[in-house]
Amino acid sequence: MMHSLRSYLRAYTGASFKALCWTMLLAMGLPLAVQAQNITGTILGTVKDPSGSVLAGANVVLSNTGTGVMRSIKTDNNGDFLFSAVDVGSYTLSVDAAS
Repeated sequence: MMHSLRSYLRAYTGASFKALCWTMLLAMGLPLAVQAQNITGTILGTVKDPSGSVLAGANVVLSNTGTGVMRSIKTDNNGDFLFSAVDVGSYTLSVDAAS
């Protein structure tokens, strides 16, 4: 039995064994590369007028000051808004409430 194991190992100590090792290492590392992290956040709030009443249907605009990308959303019946999957960066938030 020992003789057959030695001959087996001798047969795979050349270039094919090295290629097999590299292939195994790459295959084990591939899932790590695929699971790269994407860091985002959420911005949420409630829009109210000076008297404290909520403003339903107000237009809320989120602007990335670095890229100029803008996203907008309308507040719900409770005056709430939510921007999800917001990339890391500096932003301005503006509200336009129709009278």
